[in-house]
Amino acid sequence: MPPLNPQPVVDDELLVAGEHVVVVVRKHIIGLIFIYLQALVGVIAVLSILFIAAPDILDLDQQSNRVIIALIIFGLAVLVFFLFVATYVYRSSRLLVTDKNLIQIDQKSLFIRTVSRLSMSNVEDVTADMRGILQTIFNYGRLHVQTAGERPNFDFTYCPTPNKYADQILEARQAFAESVEE
Repeated sequence: MPPLNPQPVVDDELLVAGEHVVVVVRKHIIGLIFIYLQALVGVIAVLSILFIAAPDILDLDQQSNRVIIALIIFGLAVLVFFLFVATYVYRSSRLLVTDKNLIQIDQKSLFIRTVSRLSMSNVEDVTADMRGILQTIFNYGRLHVQTAGERPNFDFTYCPTPNKYADQILEARQAFAESVEE
C-alpha cells in the first residue's frame, strides 16, 4: 500500500554528502483545524448575513436567485480549493534534525519557501514551550533552538510533543560533539 503522503519526507538536495536524518518534525494537526474552523465560521457568517438580508433567496423560481445560488456554490468550490492549498502549505513546513545540521523548511505560501540551515556546532540550547490549556491538552507547542553568536534562532511553532523533540535535538548535538572530538 503506498504511503498516504506522496511528498518525500526528506528532499535529497537539502542534505550534505554523508549526512543522515535523525528525525523529521512536522507541524501538529491542530494548526490545520484552526484554519478549517476559521473558514467554517466565515462561511456561516456570510450565509447567515445573506439569508437574513434576503430570506426568499431559496425561491428558485426567480432567475436572479439561481444566479446568486450558483455564485454561492462557486464561492464554496473556491474556498475548498484554497483549503487544499492551505493544507499543502501547512504540511510542507518541517524541521529536519540530521547528524550534522538542523534544517528548517518554512513554506509560507504556495510559491514562497524558506530553507534555513544550522550546524549542530552552533546549537546552544533547545527550549520546549507549551502555553495554555489547548497546548497542554493536545501536547503541542513551540520549539525554540537558541544559536551561538549572531545567528538567528530557530522557532518551530505547532510542534507536536516539543519536549521529546527538544531531547532528540540535544542528543543529536551531543553525538555531533562527540564525533568531532574523535
